[in-house]
Amino acid sequence: MPDDMLTHDPSDEIDLLEALEILWAEKSLILASSVLAVLAALAILLTSSPTFEVKTPYYILSEPLSCGVGDCNDYFAQQIYFISQREWVSVGSELTVSVATEAPKSAAEYQSDLREINRTLRASILKKAEVTEYLIENEISSDLLGPEMGITLMRAKRISAALKEEGMPLAFGSISIAKSKQNFPFVLFITALCGALVGSVLVFLQKAFRDRRIAAEQIGL
Repeated sequence: MPDDMLTHDPSDEIDLLEALEILWAEKSLILASSVLAVLAALAILLTSSPTFEVKTPYYILSEPLSCGVGDCNDYFAQQIYFISQREWVSVGSELTVSVATEAPKSAAEYQSDLREINRTLRASILKKAEVTEYLIENEISSDLLGPEMGITLMRAKRISAALKEEGMPLAFGSISIAKSKQNFPFVLFITALCGALVGSVLVFLQKAFRDRRIAAEQIGL
């Protein structure tokens, strides 16, 4: 084994007690950094515009061919998200979508927007069901029609029948508009912690520059 691998230099180790002593000696700087961070965060929180959360539940009336039977939650959540140009987002695993905004519209306006989303969904789902129904009945040989294809045809017919005459795939519930609650204590705690961390880094940087300057002066001597 090489000799340099057996050589142990204690100066290469980080002395935890020494680090704590350095931090304690400069506790005023760390405290000042933490207080400044908290004051800045508090000023931003108090002067920023309030955020409102607009929520509405929805109910699935007609399942499209694009998803499995009884497993359409993710499909509709994604479709609502993209059709609304990323405005309405799903709320966890619930059949609920929400919008976060600083300038909420009226409930009637949101209901109108959701009706347009529903109409767009209806047109897309109905078209796919009608095309699938036509292809199975007219373009696929009867020799190739198996149980699975028969089930798909039945679903396509059921979807087409349900959505014709302005039937809708979804039913949206009432709109709720509420001011979002800000968790002030948690935000200020995290901010204070980050401020203290920044202060600690400044202390060690200050010590490193001071040690380098002293080492340079000793070499000069």
